Amino acid sequence: LGKQNSIINQEIIVEGKNTETMLAITWREFDVDLHNGGFQISSQPLKIQERANSGEGTGLIVWDGSIVLAKFLEVEFCNTTLKGKKVLELGSGTGLVGLAAAILGADQVMLTDLEYTLDNIRDNVKLNQGNFVYEKVDVFELDWMKISAEDSEKQLECTDTPPATVDPLHADSQKPVQTILDRVKGTSLILAADVVWVEELISPLVLTIRKILDVADPNCLLYLSYQSRSTRADRKLFGLIKEVGLSTEELSAQRLHPEYSSKRIKIYKIFKVIA
Repeated sequence: LGKQNSIINQEIIVEGKNTETMLAITWREFDVDLHNGGFQISSQPLKIQERANSGEGTGLIVWDGSIVLAKFLEVEFCNTTLKGKKVLELGSGTGLVGLAAAILGADQVMLTDLEYTLDNIRDNVKLNQGNFVYEKVDVFELDWMKISAEDSEKQLECTDTPPATVDPLHADSQKPVQTILDRVKGTSLILAADVVWVEELISPLVLTIRKILDVADPNCLLYLSYQSRSTRADRKLFGLIKEVGLSTEELSAQRLHPEYSSKRIKIYKIFKVIA
């Protein structure tokens, strides 16, 4: 796989405050043709449209963690597939990981992120709809800041899952509202790739994960593709995960795809501790 070697350190500014200097990767480690179907999941082309240099945010391009997690799913579920699974992706960005789950046979896939990413995610669903049942993929906003708030039941209003006669990608204005927690109830697999970038979002992310796991299937797992960019952020993330009663297990490199793994990217399994 082709690799470049330009790594820089830069200071991340959030809400006017200087955070700890974090590692910023300015290149993609995996040389894959995302735009023309050169990247495949279970021999099916997965096409991804990006909006690089748009200035809107980091969720409009593909990060290496997404590629590693998508190919891990291919290895992990190559024999059993994801049939019967209700899959939720947090911080979907371009939707690559969740679309991989759809190709692998998940019964339902929910692609979620902030509003500015959703049109691009919907475009990517349409690009790949020949590889899965279109109506099984749902796209909607899920804001960790809202779901982690104490009054989340009032703030987290979202539309109901639409019937097959309604385009699920644009159903938000067509059905009565209900809470996000109701919408993700019964989730059996949660996916998140390279979502820890800004330290201020770690606590909302962990609280969101905990709240979703509380309404998910009792055996629900979360697979987190993670790249360390700050030791302080590492301590905060895994400390908070433990504080809210969740357990973390780092997967061995042998479980990852042999061609799509990286020393700088790890995959963790996160789950509720059953007393």
